[in-house]
Amino acid sequence: MGLKQIREKILGHVPVSELVKTAKSQGAAFIESCSGSSSSIVVSALARTFPNLVVIFPDEERARFAAGDLETLGTDNVRFFPVSNHKPYQDASLTGSATLVQRAEVL
Repeated sequence: MGLKQIREKILGHVPVSELVKTAKSQGAAFIESCSGSSSSIVVSALARTFPNLVVIFPDEERARFAAGDLETLGTDNVRFFPVSNHKPYQDASLTGSATLVQRAEVL
């Protein structure tokens, strides 16, 4: 089964139009109970309606996988905003600038 068939099968079970309606009326939509890359397929479908979409995942690993999935699915302008692990007002906790540079590029 190809990627197109998998996408069609997943989107056939997810009420994307209801998610779009909820996001338009409430300014946000919540997706849960998705496994594997299925959430990325749904987000990719939503990105067609909402060009500036922010997606939050519970941990960095899932966010990185989702960013890769979205790029594979052809979603434009996918950006990963990494966690900084920086405690406010503690300059000593700034150990590496790579994460800060990546965060600044996203913004």
